[in-house]
Amino acid sequence: MKPLRVLLITDFAPNIVNAGSERLVFGIAQGLNKQYAVKADILAPNWNNLPEEEVVDGVTIHRFKTHSIRTLNSSNAARRVFDFMRFGAKLGRYDLYQGFYTLPPLMAAVLLAKFMQSKSIITFFGREQLEKRLTKLAKFPILAVLNCADKITTYTWKLASYFSEKAYFKNKAITTIQGWGDTELKVTGHTMVRTTPKEKIILFVGRLAKEKGVYVLLNAFSKIKARGSAKLVLIGPPYEEENVKREIKRLGIGNKVNILGFVSDEDLEYWYLHSYVVAVPALHRDGFGLSLMEAMVRGKPIIGTEGVGTPDNTQELGIIEPGDAVALADYLEKMLTDKTFYSKCLENAKARSKLFIKEQVIKKYYSTYLATLNNK
Repeated sequence: MKPLRVLLITDFAPNIVNAGSERLVFGIAQGLNKQYAVKADILAPNWNNLPEEEVVDGVTIHRFKTHSIRTLNSSNAARRVFDFMRFGAKLGRYDLYQGFYTLPPLMAAVLLAKFMQSKSIITFFGREQLEKRLTKLAKFPILAVLNCADKITTYTWKLASYFSEKAYFKNKAITTIQGWGDTELKVTGHTMVRTTPKEKIILFVGRLAKEKGVYVLLNAFSKIKARGSAKLVLIGPPYEEENVKREIKRLGIGNKVNILGFVSDEDLEYWYLHSYVVAVPALHRDGFGLSLMEAMVRGKPIIGTEGVGTPDNTQELGIIEPGDAVALADYLEKMLTDKTFYSKCLENAKARSKLFIKEQVIKKYYSTYLATLNNK
């Protein structure tokens, strides 16, 4: 019996260290290959002049030249859909095509599956990427294509509920397959892994960019009265590093902020373990990033702007309104000074962490694939 062949289609290949989308898609392919002997390949644009084909830890990554993602207009997006289809077709037939996050990969997965007489799954990480494209002219063709997907999945239960309320996908059952936090500790070279740090570290992991809320976090941090015992550490692709440095200088907090940019997996693990709280106050509603799940698996409290909306609908701690630096400052202040409240946040993180075990999430992906192929 031939192994199941799946093509994961994404705008973000695993070529940017510490970026959540890249790590998530690569982790799915890697997990499927190892746990279920699925032949899971990745198709992505070649934004950074990397090899057109590369095998990383058993995962084959196919890359192709296409139009810039930074030019946000409908004609450019349409060209990228076409490029995905053209290069995807060259790879031969897969049993299933899965598109992630942004509209060109989502639409390309559906159209490629139709063309290759296969099945398709589309996976939404948030509402933002869809809704900002649903103009009067574009709404009908976009939703018409997406509704042809054989299966629709979302990254959080809250997003699944939201899509159901909006009725974008008629007569479609929406399945939530959440992200995960790897439980393997990768730190080998540090001697202080299990010690208590002298400063309470507020950790940010994500793109250093406005949409991730980094300026809101800097502003909030500057307002914290208990800042003397705290430090802010910023990890992730340094897209707006110079602007971030200027803002740090303007706020007068340079002695309390470390910009680390790209770090190794080992160092990322080190900072997770040493953090007091992980805060990623994204401005958009795609805000529950992989880094927050990784933090909870490590027993760390989190602050974000969009909850996961767990199946039991339990009220979640650590959620603020996007852009609210005052509320974020108050929340951080309370975490740093109120031991009872901080203990409650720790308990909440521990309870939520049970949802984000990688092996269980990969099993859910595999079961969804089989059900889709069997029309269940």
